[in-house]
Amino acid sequence: MAQLDLPEQMAISLLRRNVAPSVMANWRKKRVRIAVRMNDGRFLVIAEEAPDGGDVTPVALFDRDPTDPHAQVKRLGYRPAAWI
Repeated sequence: MAQLDLPEQMAISLLRRNVAPSVMANWRKKRVRIAVRMNDGRFLVIAEEAPDGGDVTPVALFDRDPTDPHAQVKRLGYRPAAWI
């Protein structure tokens, strides 16, 4: 595993303590499939899987960096395509 520098470690710690518990509280194992920073500064975070084994996967859309204490978040969901 790569060694993280101090600012990166602090950002990850802040995200886990201040963002993940409230927004991702019901996400199964609090796992993230993908997190994307969009050109307009918003962040899209998609859960690894539905929390209850259902078919709707949670999505969080932040209006800015999720570590910003003033970040607003919309809770969304999506239904992944079925595997054949």
